[in-house]
Amino acid sequence: SSNVVIPRALLVSALLVAVGASGAHAVVIPIVINLPTRGIGYSSIDDRLYVSVPNSSATNPNTLLPINPHTGALGSAIPAGFDPNAIVTSNDGTKLHVVFGGNRGVQPFDITTHSLGTPFTVAGGPTVRHIHSIPGRPNAVLMTLAMGSDAAGTYIWENGTQLPQHVG
Repeated sequence: SSNVVIPRALLVSALLVAVGASGAHAVVIPIVINLPTRGIGYSSIDDRLYVSVPNSSATNPNTLLPINPHTGALGSAIPAGFDPNAIVTSNDGTKLHVVFGGNRGVQPFDITTHSLGTPFTVAGGPTVRHIHSIPGRPNAVLMTLAMGSDAAGTYIWENGTQLPQHVG
């Protein structure tokens, strides 16, 4: 059996894959991918890590990049809006949501069809501070918004539409 340890690095995505026996006798083989990243997610549907590659990267800027966690092989880059950041994976592993555009937009991605959904934006001036998936609702995300350093409320978006109930 193999275990995957995924550290969150901003400048280098370092993937550690443990192979062999579990526990204290596991052999750890580091796979280092020298690529700037901002967010990282994993889908059990296709057994891939997905990283967001920022605008500042010389390679694959403004993309979502699938990575084979066992070999480090890079998949085809997927456009993800300007300067993608945080990634959240639905609990069933079928959808990703990527925050982009100065933390003002969200780009959905369907892992089962390998297709982009319609991006949606946060209206007004707030930015996305945190984004979370909602168990049992792969097309929905819970987002905490901020106006500068002040909290601006917690909202749910489903299928790209902000639901009317919110906190704050």
